[in-house]
Amino acid sequence: MLLLFYLNSIWCTLAAVDWLKMKPDLFEQPSAMEKTGDHDMFREVIKQYWNFTNTGTDGEMIDATEHFLWQQQNGIVMELGALSGGIDTFSQSLIFESFGWRRILIEGNPAYHTKTSHLSESTAYVKSAVCDREMKVHYVQHALPMVSGIAEFMDEKLLEGYFPELYRAATAAGSGTGDSGKAQVNMSVVDFSALRRSGAVKWRFVHCMPLKSVLKTLGVQHINLFVLDVEGAELAVLQSIDWDVTRFDVLVIELNHAHQLEGHPVLALMRQHGYELVTKKGRNAWYKHKDFTLSGRPDVYSGCYRGCSRNHAAGCQKHACRGNQLTIL
Repeated sequence: MLLLFYLNSIWCTLAAVDWLKMKPDLFEQPSAMEKTGDHDMFREVIKQYWNFTNTGTDGEMIDATEHFLWQQQNGIVMELGALSGGIDTFSQSLIFESFGWRRILIEGNPAYHTKTSHLSESTAYVKSAVCDREMKVHYVQHALPMVSGIAEFMDEKLLEGYFPELYRAATAAGSGTGDSGKAQVNMSVVDFSALRRSGAVKWRFVHCMPLKSVLKTLGVQHINLFVLDVEGAELAVLQSIDWDVTRFDVLVIELNHAHQLEGHPVLALMRQHGYELVTKKGRNAWYKHKDFTLSGRPDVYSGCYRGCSRNHAAGCQKHACRGNQLTIL
């Protein structure tokens, strides 16, 4: 009777949360990740996803599997900036379902919130953006879904390049100037209604809340892999975590200039909370918890990252993946 009451209580609580879609008991058990996977099975799954990672993504799911989590099963992966969470939008957490993992998908773009019928029962889908406090924010939409995002947190170069009218409005008179004399981006001076009426910018209000609130609702305190891709809002997301409550084993954070990370506020924040920078490849910075032991694929060169070979960014060994493709497959 007590168990039935408990489960009914969980169901009522989750049913009242309109930003969450998941089975009530999905995270009743914590992460049970263990290195029990079959080497050949993992190789076969990598083969299946190889072409998928060559379609414009940096292949984070391949890199995470081969360099950090080889043969690891039954973990929990969280993807922030997940879009629909499916193969149609190049989800970088999807591969882990083949290894018995559960997924937490977080997406602020309301265009994807009705496109989740394909998701398995091992997935929780959070229909919210993430910020340091609960509030409403402006989600600006672009023809290229991957560059849509929250106006208040968007990277300045991304804003200027893909939303020029919004950028001009946010740097107009009254927005203030920095030490360099250049106008600062200030969304509080923007007349979003006027931009919508003119057709210059498509936007919608979306729900935004701290990541610590999301994880508290889910009842999750240990995440094995965190994939973070939010087009410039990475620092705000990381600052919304209660690091004393939640532990991550591996994090991959997309930063536009990952190879120039020294002095970046994300680096300082991660060091502060006990996370070590493992490598910088392409747009991605890879971190691990200081107490986590990496599990790499033995027949893959340590410098072979998909993001490295695709972006040809500074600090990458361009030849590494090309010379190793046959070995991988």
